[in-house]
Amino acid sequence: MKKCLLSLIIVLSTAAVSAQATYSLGNDGYYHYQGPAVTGVAVDFADMTSADEAYSEGTTHADRLMNFQGLGMYKFCYLQSRKCGTATDDPVYGPLAWNNGSSENGKNYDIKTSNPDKLPAIYFPEIEGGVKYVITEGWCYNQNRSLIFQCENANGEWVDVNTVATSMNTYYQTMRKNIYTRDTLVVNSSAVRKLRLYRNSNEYLFLCNIQVISMTDNGTLVPVTAVVLNQSAASMEVSQTLQLKATIKPFNASVQTVTWSSSDNEVATVDDNGVVTAIAAGSATITASCDGQTATCVLTITGEKPVTSITLDQTTLRVAEGKYARLTATVLPTDASNPNVTWTSSKENVATVEGGLIHAIAEGNTTITATAGNCSATCQLEVYWEMPEATDFILAEYYPGCFYYEWWGDALTKPLYIDFTKWTYDSLPDPQWPDFATARSMGHSGELVQRDNIGFYQWMIYEGRSLSSDGYVSETGATTANVLFNGGYSYINGVREGAGAVALCYRPRIYFPTFKAGLHQVRITGVSHSNTRSMFVQYKDMTLSSLGQDSAIMAGLPALQFGNVWDEYVIDITNEGITDVNLSRNSTDFWFIGSIELIPYDASALEHVADTRYEARAVTGGILINAKQTVQVPVYSLTGYLLHTITALPQQHTFIPMPQGVYLVGKEKVVVGN
Repeated sequence: MKKCLLSLIIVLSTAAVSAQATYSLGNDGYYHYQGPAVTGVAVDFADMTSADEAYSEGTTHADRLMNFQGLGMYKFCYLQSRKCGTATDDPVYGPLAWNNGSSENGKNYDIKTSNPDKLPAIYFPEIEGGVKYVITEGWCYNQNRSLIFQCENANGEWVDVNTVATSMNTYYQTMRKNIYTRDTLVVNSSAVRKLRLYRNSNEYLFLCNIQVISMTDNGTLVPVTAVVLNQSAASMEVSQTLQLKATIKPFNASVQTVTWSSSDNEVATVDDNGVVTAIAAGSATITASCDGQTATCVLTITGEKPVTSITLDQTTLRVAEGKYARLTATVLPTDASNPNVTWTSSKENVATVEGGLIHAIAEGNTTITATAGNCSATCQLEVYWEMPEATDFILAEYYPGCFYYEWWGDALTKPLYIDFTKWTYDSLPDPQWPDFATARSMGHSGELVQRDNIGFYQWMIYEGRSLSSDGYVSETGATTANVLFNGGYSYINGVREGAGAVALCYRPRIYFPTFKAGLHQVRITGVSHSNTRSMFVQYKDMTLSSLGQDSAIMAGLPALQFGNVWDEYVIDITNEGITDVNLSRNSTDFWFIGSIELIPYDASALEHVADTRYEARAVTGGILINAKQTVQVPVYSLTGYLLHTITALPQQHTFIPMPQGVYLVGKEKVVVGN
């Protein structure tokens, strides 16, 4: 740990205390140092080991002296697991702690009621020429507490230091609660030679080191004797980092700057703070140097298995403007340590790419690049324009006399979320939906109302209705629903009919767009007006054998059972082939809807094309075919009758005029509007 001395201290001279130095108990009841005077003392308690242990934490302390590095320490205990400072202060370990009391004849005494000679204390050797500075480093456990310094006066009595060194204002140093503290007591008195410090409060105080500098100190440099690293060997993986810490011995050495170096910077580097970064597989030695002393840490770095190649399933690609396509990258070896692929487009105004999914933005050319490790592969992409398509619903007759609304725009790839609480009368197109009272008296027209890509048949707006007034309250408070499913009846030829009495295609219904990847989940928030009622989630079965059969065309999925408590109702759809759904009602009761969300299986999925040689899409007034090669394209009616066989040429738009209706082109459904 780097330490900075106060500016008034230029250099420190700390002659070692004699190994023969001893203490003896005098007639006055105090311990006295027996040995030559010293010019300074520097004691690093971080060097203590179990061999130096006097007493352990939690034991009763006997009245005897402990010797460590020439000091006489009375009533101290050894706490090896403790550390000085806090994590934010980059602490060093210091196992020396003042005990929080005293003992005598097996009985514990509070310090404040003990005799002075029973107080925990440290006795220093005689300081030659008097004491100039006393420097301490440490921290207190629970509260700010003081270290009290005393010296012998002319009568051999222990008195507060400032009574002898009369120029001093204080005779103590304060250790701060849980904060690593460095404090300097300026004594500057030739009369202060025999020194001790003690504690007089019931609180643990942890010491890291103590320095006493004499008046005769001549500024001699204290050399570095050793550098110690917290690790001498370590194993790492490429790109990992490791924090090495260097400790300078002695702690008060004049030079405290550590220089770091690596034996091989291509394998591992180290910065000025000792942070090592593994670059490549191999071995390297990290060296910490200070004032001619060094310490090393040998690193063994496990390298990644590099990527040797990357290939794409297509190197050229044509995608229509606004459409999607997918590229697949193959990375070798299959067990490469980092096989992640990064995708880029050279012209993002032409096309973007994310995870291999290409979105064609505008007509033009761009290069799609896939990169893994140091390898890359490219695909030349052409974005071309094709005739735009409307996005709307049309009526399709599936069997005589009954029509269903069909979506014939671009299939969706992302979830669809509708928040009905934001809908108002003014925001809806004609015909204006009636309010609640009017709707109950007149029934609903058979027209389709469209908004937010969904079509509504036999629904009505219910603007501003606070459902909390009807007793419907969500967990978060009052609930407002602006849209109401009608009560399951309609007027047919002037006669009011209940939903169960009319044909399936006349029942109240919501129509949704087609989803390319298939639908995974339908989530609805709402409440039934008075009874538990069902809402049916249904889909179209477009196989030829099902045509003309009401129940097969609108095959039912599990129903949602709405209760009279506001809640979220969820249906999980396990068949990924279901791409079109609608919601319908067949009972005479009211439903209030707050929101509807449709979640596809894969938001990045592509529309399935049965025949990869061409693409057939509905446009206004007919069918448009884009072929990759010359191909014969059959067009069937829904009943399986062959209507046309068209020759489509490559790289051309082939238009087939067709009346409004639903057709099968090859094996794909195409819905043509007028």
